[in-house]
Amino acid sequence: MFIDKIKGSFAVLILTLTFNGVFGQENILHQRIELTLGSYTLEQILQQLEKQSDINFSYSDDLVPLNKKVVITRKTRTLRSTLQTILKNTQVDYVVRGNLIILKRAKTKPDPIRYTISGTITDLFSGESMIGATVYLPDLKTGVTSNAYGFYSMTVPPGQYELAYSYIGYKSQSFQVGLSSNLKKDLELVLDTAQLAAVVIIPEVERDKNVTSMVMSAHKMDIKTFGELPYLYGEVDVVRGIKFLPGVSTVGEGAAGFNVRGGSIDQNLILLDEAPVYNSAHYFGLISVFNPDVVKNIQLYKGAIPARYGGAISSVLEVRQKEGNIKKFRGSGGIGIISARLTLEGPILKDKVSFLIAGRSSLGDPTSLGLRSSNFGENTAGFYDLNGKLNFNLDRKNSLYVSGYIGRDNTVFSNDVKNIWGNSTSTIRWNHIFSDKLFSNFTAVISKYDYQIQDFEGISKANWESNIINYNLKADFTYFKNSRHKWEYGASFVVNRYEPGEFLPDPLENTAQPFELEKEHSFEPSFYFSDEYQVNSRITLMVGLRYSLFFNLGGGQVFVYEPTQPKTINTITDTLNYDKGEVIETYHGPEPRVSIKYGLDSKSSLKLSYARTRQYNHLISNTTYSLLTDVWKLSGTHVKPQIADQVALGYFRNFNRNIIETSVEVYFKKTRNVLDFKNGASLLLNQTIETEILQGEGRAYGLELMVSKPAGEFRGWASYSISRTERRIVGNTLEETINNGEYYPADYDKTHNIKLVGIYQLSRLWNVSANFIISSGRAITLPDAKYEYAGIVVPNFSERNQFRVPTQHRLDISATKMGKKRKWKRRKRRYKVKKLVGSWTFSLYNVYGRENVFSLIYQQNSQNSNEPQILKLPILGEAIPAITYNFRF
Repeated sequence: MFIDKIKGSFAVLILTLTFNGVFGQENILHQRIELTLGSYTLEQILQQLEKQSDINFSYSDDLVPLNKKVVITRKTRTLRSTLQTILKNTQVDYVVRGNLIILKRAKTKPDPIRYTISGTITDLFSGESMIGATVYLPDLKTGVTSNAYGFYSMTVPPGQYELAYSYIGYKSQSFQVGLSSNLKKDLELVLDTAQLAAVVIIPEVERDKNVTSMVMSAHKMDIKTFGELPYLYGEVDVVRGIKFLPGVSTVGEGAAGFNVRGGSIDQNLILLDEAPVYNSAHYFGLISVFNPDVVKNIQLYKGAIPARYGGAISSVLEVRQKEGNIKKFRGSGGIGIISARLTLEGPILKDKVSFLIAGRSSLGDPTSLGLRSSNFGENTAGFYDLNGKLNFNLDRKNSLYVSGYIGRDNTVFSNDVKNIWGNSTSTIRWNHIFSDKLFSNFTAVISKYDYQIQDFEGISKANWESNIINYNLKADFTYFKNSRHKWEYGASFVVNRYEPGEFLPDPLENTAQPFELEKEHSFEPSFYFSDEYQVNSRITLMVGLRYSLFFNLGGGQVFVYEPTQPKTINTITDTLNYDKGEVIETYHGPEPRVSIKYGLDSKSSLKLSYARTRQYNHLISNTTYSLLTDVWKLSGTHVKPQIADQVALGYFRNFNRNIIETSVEVYFKKTRNVLDFKNGASLLLNQTIETEILQGEGRAYGLELMVSKPAGEFRGWASYSISRTERRIVGNTLEETINNGEYYPADYDKTHNIKLVGIYQLSRLWNVSANFIISSGRAITLPDAKYEYAGIVVPNFSERNQFRVPTQHRLDISATKMGKKRKWKRRKRRYKVKKLVGSWTFSLYNVYGRENVFSLIYQQNSQNSNEPQILKLPILGEAIPAITYNFRF
């Protein structure tokens, strides 16, 4: 009994001491502490705490970062809150022993075990890599998309999962996997042939991508959808296709290039297998240089441009060619009213090496097919394209691609002036998978654009030649760090050689002296890093930084001008000569890129982006219609690089179970050092071209609305854009100032644009499509007054671009009939039976023959010199029918 009482008393004593210790510790931690506001070292704050209280600290100098800076922003707080604040982001924790606080090393939690699933996704029948295929884990509600070479990687905790793969138009596949180690899973997807051949099928996990993905101010288009739209002369055209998208416009029918969100045509970076293309047009803009049979993927960035791209301030158009069927021999082609084409592809060594070769050549002359002959005179025109590619699957971790393109145009005007121009590109790419998380792509590129103008029967027989050569070495890496972080980083080294013009007169017919403009050289290194960070289920953040440098190099000479006077040949004060390779001028700077996506719910999201871009080359032209005589010029002493800052905000929402996609985007873009020209500028073979150039600022802003239905028997989209594109040039003198220093519309400014596109599958064999476009007329300069001198009426042009051409609109329609599969075989038995599938496309461009005015021209009235007249200049002024036969085998 006595022993039991002793035991009970001892237990009470232990409990009392324990609770007193705990409560004593809590009482100390709840003690109110008053600190002086400001910035202190951790050691100074510990000393303050000991002075004003009865507590003491015990710690090792090697453990505690005593010099760590801490900012005190609250005067009074508890001791617990104070300790949490000052020890934040350190590896230090604490324990309380009476009035003694012991600082100790914090226990680190072991990283949770995670494993990586990675692999490549290809087409089962061709071996083509699948760009943007989705890999999804429904149990975790997380997924990734494959990159431009079909590679994917995702890191998740161990467990049993359903692994789902999907791609638009292909059968979805799913597997049960037990993840207890890293898993390599390559997959071959199969086309979904159970539905109508031309009906696009979107897997369930793909249908909300426009809401859930980071992508904004961008469009990814498959060549199949582009191929179903009606086109001029029945020619499927990548560049004409993107003009049906919101935010993309052109100055008029037949104009080369395109304008994106207030950008000029030279502010677009056009890439073919990562090689830049400087002139994307045949027939002076009527047809693009991209053969549709070899195009695999099309991606347009109008804003939120990823950090891996640089060199253009308005947009990036990335066109990737097919890799060549690595499984079976295949062919495709077609013949229309102005061109014929043929593509062959197949394995050289099955599943290891494949080839692709394609050719396209003109048949007819478009100047006799719907063009206003009075505007073009007596002309003949022709072109050709050649595409080639080799694909080497070296092993599971290495692939090598070698691709090339050559295209030429040959046009003769009025039987005496010949124009020859074209692009050529070569690309070598090596893909290497360092690990299941790290993918790399090493690229070497050579791109050339050249043109010649030959006057071989005129009075001034001569030849003018010009060319641009671009060399690029770059390395790109993608690191799938974990399920929340995807890093992209790399470097690029570009060498440019510009030869703006060489005049070579015929020594037998022309007494003029040969003349050559200064050659220009530059070196442009750049480096970039970006992180796509999934903060939580609602917020995803993309943060990137590109840093570019530009060195304008000699040899050559630079004129020095009187600093307080306008630049003219009369104000040249000195000439500086530079040796070959010597640095003439240097520019550099950061290009930050930030995007954020906030998911409002499962059907809608908000997206915000900011991007700064820099461009170091310029297209020198004082006409709205791009001409061969336009000159490309590098930044230098007298021409600064263009810099643009664009902010965009978008709202994205899906309706009717993700069948209908809608988006609303607003944007504002501010541009520095945009080019414009003095009134009456002379640019042709001008050795002091900087005397005709003016630089100032620009701004573009607008609203873009889009509704689309991407799948089903009826597909299409409707968009409306309202925008303004303006410039302001303010110089030191009146001669170097435009419109009194006020903002004025750019040549390609179009306020309103409405675009309607529809594709309907009538049956298994027939589909029809139509598109309608209506837009405001572009801004032009016309005389605002006139005066008479010596009996001649002289126009007065005081303000630039204050008038507009009439509103433009056009309706195009087409119908395609798919043929039945036909079998054919060679005489020799060793050849297998082949299947030939043909189709006929009937199109009518400009259905009601609208004369869309390209420009208005002022001239004297031959009947009455006191009444000047304005002539309308339409390019395409009548309905143009076309028929095209396409085939594949």
